[in-house]
Amino acid sequence: MEAIFFLPGITGTRLNLDAEEIWPPTLLEGVFGYHRIAKLLDPRAAAGKIIDEVTFLVPIYKPLLEELDKIVAALHARKVKLPYDWRLDLWTSKAPFIATSEQLAKVIEAEVSNGATSITLVCHSMGCLVARLVLESNRYKNTSWYKRIRKFVAICGPHLGAPLALERALGLSGADGISAPDMKVITGDSRYPAGYQLFPVPGHDVLYDVSSGHLKALDIYNVAVDKKYGLTQSNVQAAQSSWREIDIDTRPKGVEYALICGKGFDTVNAFTYNNLRHLETLVTDGDGTVPLWSSLAGSTVHHYIIVGSHVGIMQTADFKRLLHTIMGVPLMASALATEQPEVTININKRSFAPEEMMDVVVIADSPASAIEGSLRLDTVSNLVGVDTGAQPQLAPYGTGWPVQYRGPPIRHISTRLPAPRQAGVYALGFEGSHRAPPAKSATFFVTKPAAVGLTTAVEQAERKVGQRKPTARRKKSTRSSQKSAS
Repeated sequence: MEAIFFLPGITGTRLNLDAEEIWPPTLLEGVFGYHRIAKLLDPRAAAGKIIDEVTFLVPIYKPLLEELDKIVAALHARKVKLPYDWRLDLWTSKAPFIATSEQLAKVIEAEVSNGATSITLVCHSMGCLVARLVLESNRYKNTSWYKRIRKFVAICGPHLGAPLALERALGLSGADGISAPDMKVITGDSRYPAGYQLFPVPGHDVLYDVSSGHLKALDIYNVAVDKKYGLTQSNVQAAQSSWREIDIDTRPKGVEYALICGKGFDTVNAFTYNNLRHLETLVTDGDGTVPLWSSLAGSTVHHYIIVGSHVGIMQTADFKRLLHTIMGVPLMASALATEQPEVTININKRSFAPEEMMDVVVIADSPASAIEGSLRLDTVSNLVGVDTGAQPQLAPYGTGWPVQYRGPPIRHISTRLPAPRQAGVYALGFEGSHRAPPAKSATFFVTKPAAVGLTTAVEQAERKVGQRKPTARRKKSTRSSQKSAS
């Protein structure tokens, strides 16, 4: 029997401390700030389940897990989900912790002992590096179960790292209600080096300094550079150790590699400093988290490039068709047929500052010669109630943005829109010639941490969310505000 494993990415597993779920953040924390940092850093915290969704509004892995259920049923296979503590070292076990790659190896061994004759590893983001440490290092190649691994499916994998990880370690950005300074503390904790193990591979320049009058590349694996920029040396060493063990061009014989890569979004690529003053963050094409140059790595693998963001890609019809084909169970056209044509809305990330510009892509389920209607914005009006168990209630926000296209058949339309001014949780959908049902809409946070504390923030959130018309589009310095359709 075939066993199909799924490994999520960093932050993709729930964490529990005693009887409290401390990760993922609640919707309220996503808006007003995550204030349980001490609990998140507690070594007693343990992995729970893979995050399928954060209420029905925020699908994480639910779209992918549903497709894997269909594939498993068609192949008469067994699905094995591997939640893991995403804080821990990917490669080196240090008591009381066990390295994530070692955990994966133990579960594969157990499945083979339980009758699995073929192993397929389906992985997202950092989970891809965990799988590659098992596949490409020499640690497991002589075990009895290793040759049972037949296929590795990597979804948005940072095969050469992700500069976004360095951005967070430098304290330049946060996410999911975690402020930039807190993110620096979390990723820099010497007990939990996994965030640093997503740094770009040694030899790939991403940090530059202009204080000498010319652009000088800095080696983030250099001790002096780490000390100057406040990087945790032991975590940098952990990153070096894990990168030393893997090389995607040494794909093991007998294992098929299929890499699914997302494109169409500005993705963090490099940083320029003037001494210790951050000047600019440079971007390139990718899925909003992993650049294409990283997700496309490898010369002896199969590459598949589709439009989609790092997590949102899994909601798209193109992804579902591709995954089924790679797994040998082509998806019938009727399985995606709907009464009205549908689109999926993807955005470049999940958290925005008030009025920050958002990359938005409208992705059609099938080529369309006309896409006409409007992007519709709703807000969660009972934000406090949702975190106490109530169903989210959506209220219209603003007047929306018109979308008009007629011409040769296209698969997607890209644009840039300002995030709302008001802090809250929002769902961006579409209505008109096509529709975007809740499962294909994009939910995001407008984050505004409350300086006066969470209690006052809750009181403010309970008030009725104000309405306003969308502000005018503003151009970004590196790109035009309206991307071309393709």
